[in-house]
Amino acid sequence: MYPMAGLYQPFVTHLRVEVGSSENTIRAYLGDIKRFRRWLDAEGRGGGTPPSWLELTEREIRTYLAHLATERVVERPDGSRVTIGPITPRTTHRIISSLRRWFDYCQARRVCARASRSLASSAAAACTGATSLMASSDTRML
Repeated sequence: MYPMAGLYQPFVTHLRVEVGSSENTIRAYLGDIKRFRRWLDAEGRGGGTPPSWLELTEREIRTYLAHLATERVVERPDGSRVTIGPITPRTTHRIISSLRRWFDYCQARRVCARASRSLASSAAAACTGATSLMASSDTRML
């Protein structure tokens, strides 16, 4: 198996060619996935060994969404700190879409947990902000 970062460019090509996603969507999805990976590497299991994509559980996804839903202080590349407010329900929905698309892509290549897409869906259903913009029929489809 090769490193997951090696899948980013093929994933971008997949979104562009096979799915027909816009450049803005591709940029947003890739940013969401990379931010989630950085968060997993830094804090995914409370400072312990970060989970691989194969070891990912609903708990990590749910914890990440909860993390984003709170006000937090982040450090900029220049070392300064800035307070960021909670993300909006619309952004939560996009992040969930990004993760679901990524997991679908990775599962097809057998490089992430078989149930990871359903993990993202379960975590999304548990996150009230994620479902507030969707109709109940859309929520069931998650």
